[in-house]
Amino acid sequence: MNQLTLFDRLCSLKHLYAAWEKLNKTNRGSFGLSGESIDEFDEQLDVNLESLSQQLKTGKYQFSAARPYLIPKPNGKLRPLQIPEIDDRVVLKAMALLLERELRMVLLPGEGVSFAYEKGKGIQNALSRIKEHYDQGNRFIYEADIVDFFGTVSRDRIVEQISEQLPDNSLNELISQGITPRVGGLQSIAIEYHELFADKGGIPQGNPLSPLFSNVYLSPFDAMMTQRGFKLVRYADDFVHPLLRKRRPKRRTSVRRPT
Repeated sequence: MNQLTLFDRLCSLKHLYAAWEKLNKTNRGSFGLSGESIDEFDEQLDVNLESLSQQLKTGKYQFSAARPYLIPKPNGKLRPLQIPEIDDRVVLKAMALLLERELRMVLLPGEGVSFAYEKGKGIQNALSRIKEHYDQGNRFIYEADIVDFFGTVSRDRIVEQISEQLPDNSLNELISQGITPRVGGLQSIAIEYHELFADKGGIPQGNPLSPLFSNVYLSPFDAMMTQRGFKLVRYADDFVHPLLRKRRPKRRTSVRRPT
């Protein structure tokens, strides 16, 4: 009996239902460019998921353009989000579930270090780990982030890095399409902010694949830092290093993406 490919598993109606169950549906009114909300998609859930399954199997499925959205950051700047259509979110989440299983060994260096976007982990876990380091005598904190990580990280390199770890190449093309930014409806955004949505080769914030891909990309960074004895605590592209030596506390800087 032939083993199912990753693409075969993605097309499974059962797997699409699992993706729907795990999809973030906190904001039931959330919508993509077409205006269809999570609640509206849910009203015809069986029909919609069956349609997605058939479109995938027949090669007719295409990702739609995402809706642009801006949210304020604590520093007064704006964070550009690209909000996918609901059916795209289901497919992207279904892909993420498959890839998480296949990439679990790649993410191992982040155990105890990385606390963003992974099952059973979150901000409170990161704070608890920082407190552990503090209680062990590491009383001074070096805090940093990676400059415009999501916007400028090498999308091609991430896709290549992930493809090398997969058992087959059946999802490669869909991965590339799903992680490539395509924004519509920019007329809803003030023209001076259009440049925030320009494709600089990175990965789009708001895309269900981006969190997983960011952790995969930064896994070698986690490994390097821990091997060198740093008490690293990372949450996406922000990280801290508690220190035993006396340095100026809570110094914050921005660093370039690791190569």
